[in-house]
Amino acid sequence: MSERPAKVWAGIDVGKGHHWISVVDGDGTPLWNRKVTNSEADILEAFGEVMGMSDDVIWALDLVDSPAALLLGTLENHGQSPRYVTGSKFAAFKKSFSGQGKTDLKDSYIIAEFARCLARQTVTVPAPLQLTRELSLILTHRNALSAERTRTINRMRSLLTSIFPGLERCFEFARSEGALVLLTGYQTPAALRRIGESRLAAWLAKRGVRKAATIAEKAVAAAKDQDSELNRIL
Repeated sequence: MSERPAKVWAGIDVGKGHHWISVVDGDGTPLWNRKVTNSEADILEAFGEVMGMSDDVIWALDLVDSPAALLLGTLENHGQSPRYVTGSKFAAFKKSFSGQGKTDLKDSYIIAEFARCLARQTVTVPAPLQLTRELSLILTHRNALSAERTRTINRMRSLLTSIFPGLERCFEFARSEGALVLLTGYQTPAALRRIGESRLAAWLAKRGVRKAATIAEKAVAAAKDQDSELNRIL
């Protein structure tokens, strides 16, 4: 039976759907490699196999953003301190393997070798603070809301173009809250002509719209340019 190595290096090529992990010993000899699905069960299984090879495992990876979150969390929860390989020296190191073609498996081996040969060029991945986690969640939620707002405004503008293109051209609805308030009450040329400019300005001002008179003037002017009632609501 072969003796267990005192230390091994596990290089991880991070991917969105899966990761490749390669393990080398102190001489750079490949000991183990595997494609690991980005799921807790598969990561834990691979973690157990690698930790069974040596009492001292140095983990290294090339990415620390969203796709690596579950992987990093699993390593952190089991007392591991992974290393991050990046920068111009890592790029130069990879060039020495360029003749072998590019594959995720090869990249994971290169990461392990870089961590083994140039340990001082790697940095410890800091465990995220609770505040950082909370801010990340808030930012993700904010980005989702912003994206949904953009989609909603685009759908609204498409619909408005089908019934009142003149009004759609009048305003930057993504930037004008007052124009959006206008649409909550008036969307057609006939309705705007009936209320008139002065009454519309008063209606907008009552709802806290800034520059209500200007918005009312533009909207009613657009209404006077369109007599046809369009019913192409898609």
